[in-house]
Amino acid sequence: MYRLMSELGIQSIIRKKRRVWKNQVSRTFDNVLERQFKDRAKNEVFVTDITYLPTETGFLYLSAIQDLNNNEIVAWQVGKWNDLQLMMDTLSGLTTKRNVLSKHHPLRSRLSIHIP
Repeated sequence: MYRLMSELGIQSIIRKKRRVWKNQVSRTFDNVLERQFKDRAKNEVFVTDITYLPTETGFLYLSAIQDLNNNEIVAWQVGKWNDLQLMMDTLSGLTTKRNVLSKHHPLRSRLSIHIP
């Protein structure tokens, strides 16, 4: 991903995380990965993010899912809105390509999707 971003001259913007939104404290979850990103089995740990792409006609949103085993982008989707449907379409692409939610998948019980 870094190589492609460098070739295209694209750079991410990192913003400070907000813990309170509209006077409601957001939920935090346990750190299951504990920053252990290396030596993961294929189809065991996925990370995902959504970024926006400015165009002449407005913004497009890119949702991608990456397998931490080999850093391969295994599913991606582009949409006009940053909404739940965009994420669900991306997850659908993951299940179609890798079939990770099958009852017979060997790592199904250990499957983790990390959303920053």
